[in-house]
Amino acid sequence: MVHILCHTLDKLRYFRNLLITEDTRVRILIGNDSLLHTLNLALEDMKDVPVNQLAIIREYVPPKLIDTGKVLMGDPILVYVRRRHDTFANSLMEEYGDCEVIVFEKDPIL
Repeated sequence: MVHILCHTLDKLRYFRNLLITEDTRVRILIGNDSLLHTLNLALEDMKDVPVNQLAIIREYVPPKLIDTGKVLMGDPILVYVRRRHDTFANSLMEEYGDCEVIVFEKDPIL
């Protein structure tokens, strides 16, 4: 199932929830690089709280492990970041089956 987030506060809330969820499903995030900026804002908001490790896998960029030092769970949550919904994103969706797909659209207010 694909969810669409438009408003910045919804995007920020999504990342805050991801950082503390017990749901370890693979995430496929589709949108531009501003979604990583929103993730950084959520990390800043949650800096005093133990959070999940996230393994961020982006196009053309080496994988990055988000680790604040205060880890909530042992294994990181795999997060694939794609600029657009392409054939690779479709392949990931088939591969992981029960993954969560979130499309980050431009905030209409901005």
